[in-house]
Amino acid sequence: MIVVSDTTPISAFFRLDRPDLLQKFSPRIVIPPEVFRELGRAQTPGADALRDMEWLERREPLNQTAVSFLLSSLHRGEAEAIALAVELKADLLLIDEKPGRVIAKRRGLDIIGTAGIMIHLKRTGEIPSVKPLLDRLVFELGFRLNRELYTLVLETVGETV
Repeated sequence: MIVVSDTTPISAFFRLDRPDLLQKFSPRIVIPPEVFRELGRAQTPGADALRDMEWLERREPLNQTAVSFLLSSLHRGEAEAIALAVELKADLLLIDEKPGRVIAKRRGLDIIGTAGIMIHLKRTGEIPSVKPLLDRLVFELGFRLNRELYTLVLETVGETV
């Protein structure tokens, strides 16, 4: 399975100090160069270890015309991730920001965000509960997630708000 990621989902799990959960979600995740740079610039905890994480593969999108076109609507990391996912015929794109999600869907990509990854991890038994991770991410670390989605995620996995 080919999984490509934008910055935010990776950053979220690093900020939770649980990059291991991403690796359990997918044993190989492809990231474009800008995502790697963004993780470093954002001073994501543990980002200095990114170079040594063999399960995170850096790959340059070949179609720079597609990247340039996408830059009219998106940040560079999102543009590169979407272009790379299309190019690689990725099975899944990890992306959270709404404009990028809309464009990715229009391009026929299957997408999942940070909350969706947590739902999957709970359903597969990798984590016992979503709420502690989601609460820490939203209420302690400032991850933006609207109240409706927060409630929906917890209801989906049978946890109380």
